[in-house]
Formats: sequence, structure tokens, C-alpha cells
Amino acid sequence: MKLILKLFFMVFTASLVLALLAGALLVLIFSLLRWLITGQKPGVVSLMSTVNQWKKGPLWPQQTRDPDNTIDIEAKEVPQAVNPPSLPQK
Repeated sequence: MKLILKLFFMVFTASLVLALLAGALLVLIFSLLRWLITGQKPGVVSLMSTVNQWKKGPLWPQQTRDPDNTIDIEAKEVPQAVNPPSLPQK
């Protein structure tokens, strides 16, 4: 009985793996045909090209510090309020 059950699960697992691989192959063929017909790249290709661009350049664009582009402000002291607003109590 154990042998039959073990064989059943092995056949079930193998068929499940083969079905998943066949499904992945069909999706790949469909996306390649769509790419050839419409010229629109699959999402995976677009994602990988974006990741490669991120790897090549810095994560955040470098900002130049131009001394002519500074803003000079005048600091003023904020006076304390006589009766500061408070939150209502529960």
C-alpha cells in the first residue's frame, strides 16, 4: 500500500512540475510572438533594462552646488503664544 501511495505522489508531482513548465513555456512563446508582432517589449525585458540602468549610474542623481544659485533668507524669531492651543481632552 505504501509503495502504491508513494508512486501515486511521485507521478502527481512529476505531472504538476511538467504542467508548470509547459505553462511557462507557453507564456514565453506568447510574449515573444507579441513582441515580434507589436514591437512592444515584454515586461520582464523592460524591468531588466531599468535595473541595468540603475546599476550603471548612481542611485540618486548628483546635484551640483552652484554658489550663484543660493537663496539668502532673513531669520526671524517666532514669539511664544500667550495661550497656546491645546487638544481637546477625552
